[in-house]
Amino acid sequence: MKKKKILLFLLIIFGGFVCIRSISFAKYASNSVWNYYLKSQGFYFESDDLSEDNKNNVNTLWDGSDIAFNVRNNLNQSLITDFDIEYEVSCEVVGNDYLTCLVNDKPKYTGILSSFQVCTNNESIDTSSLTKTECELKGYTWTHQVATNNLSFKIVKNNEDYTMNDVTVNVYAKSISPYKKTLQGTYKLHYTDTVVGEIKKSYEKYENYNRLTITNTYDTDKCISVSFDGKTKVIDIDSKYISNKDELGNVSEIKLLISSKTSLSYIVYDNNDNLNDDFVIQTQTECNK
Repeated sequence: MKKKKILLFLLIIFGGFVCIRSISFAKYASNSVWNYYLKSQGFYFESDDLSEDNKNNVNTLWDGSDIAFNVRNNLNQSLITDFDIEYEVSCEVVGNDYLTCLVNDKPKYTGILSSFQVCTNNESIDTSSLTKTECELKGYTWTHQVATNNLSFKIVKNNEDYTMNDVTVNVYAKSISPYKKTLQGTYKLHYTDTVVGEIKKSYEKYENYNRLTITNTYDTDKCISVSFDGKTKVIDIDSKYISNKDELGNVSEIKLLISSKTSLSYIVYDNNDNLNDDFVIQTQTECNK
């Protein structure tokens, strides 16, 4: 009798485990089917800083300033949504009632990624004023362009007497129309009381990639160049920010405009297992917008 009870107990445990795995698999399969459907409709709601499975972001040099992030309407330079996407973004401070999170100074921000097209060519001819018909009649290409909305969130004290410390923030970006999709990111912010007037950087290692974070504590926007060893590092960034390549064609320098009291963060694929932070940052007089 005792053996039967033990066997029954083990069967119940095993059955529960199978049910849980089945539910998890069903949810995964459902999400995969839905994502496939969205892509089949040409719907791309993406972000460099957020993802469907919750992207982790770490800033070890946070001075309390706004944190920048973005949403965009493309998967890559070839796959671009050709209709408008309405979305909303919100954020929350985890486990701290003394602080409130605002997106673009609002508890919930609503925006639109507007689809647009331009006339392009390979002859360095200004075709920006041409209509679609004029563009095609002249033998040029009418192409969809990537729409990127740059956003930011800030942490506001509910009580001015509260002493700022490390903060964890969850950010949610949800497309509303024409399809629904949710992106999420968790930001772990290590507070440091820095002096206004510095360009700081941190380089963090993750399982499959590294992350470079650059913080501008100046009261004004700054143009900066970031140089590195292109033989060992590949940075995930739009080609318009590339300012130099080495003799092998590897990207070795980028140029950025970083707003005052904000941070920029980029994924880096590094062949060096020792996390070699050899990034050299210099201020410049002119920058890509």
